[in-house]
Amino acid sequence: MIVVVIVAFVLLIGGVLGLAFLYGADDPKKPKAALPSGGRPGTLTPSAYDPPAYSPPPVPSDTPADSPSDVPDSPSEEPSTAATVFDPQPGQCVKNTGTASKPRLYISTCAKGHYKILNRIDGTTNIKRCDKTDYTYAVWFTDPKYVLCLREV
Repeated sequence: MIVVVIVAFVLLIGGVLGLAFLYGADDPKKPKAALPSGGRPGTLTPSAYDPPAYSPPPVPSDTPADSPSDVPDSPSEEPSTAATVFDPQPGQCVKNTGTASKPRLYISTCAKGHYKILNRIDGTTNIKRCDKTDYTYAVWFTDPKYVLCLREV
């Protein structure tokens, strides 16, 4: 019986010391854990810990960094917001800045190393349709569907 009383006493003292350590009674800066409230079972009281206040990043200034003397009096030309449409036609020349298997064609001058468009066949992606021309390179597009039959300049 004495052993049971000693064990109960040790557990009671250990629990009290554990709670004192957990709730940090000696450190006022340490956040405190929530304690069970007297209300419904399983509910907790709000924590004494206050999260740091949120401060948003600074808003960029609308004022230009350049001095007014560097800014022209009037705009020289309105910038174009419309994208250039690639609509190659027979007789024009194109430059391939991509590869043979993944071409990136741009309408260009008919300079050496560029390609002249011999024929444009709309409504298909079949490059075999260029067989009737003396093409050296053919490219097909899907939106809209067409094939370009090209010859190197």
